[in-house]
Amino acid sequence: STGVCSESTQGASFQCLTCLSSVATGWLLVLISSLVDIYFVFYLASAVVGGIMGHHRHLNDLKNTSLPIDLREHQGREASLFERTFGPGWQHVWRVMVRGLLAESLISPKQAQSLAQAA
Repeated sequence: STGVCSESTQGASFQCLTCLSSVATGWLLVLISSLVDIYFVFYLASAVVGGIMGHHRHLNDLKNTSLPIDLREHQGREASLFERTFGPGWQHVWRVMVRGLLAESLISPKQAQSLAQAA
């Protein structure tokens, strides 16, 4: 058996419009409540604020292994960025990042050793 709205002659009747609008309103209510959900708002705000803070601190492309880096003490651009961002102990942070890249198999052990020694 077919429903009232599936018949071609009843497509624009009051019954069909009432049914379709109630279903659409139900889905709209689900969408609005998901936007108001505290976890959704928290994660969205964390992503936006974290992205802005990282961009402001020039932390873009830190996991990109194809970019050239200059870690010379008091001369290199990346060395000064790391020191400004993480403080005088930035070499420890650098080594932790290198270990993370190695653990994620984004760099080879040979690359990890040379990067760790570069700082």
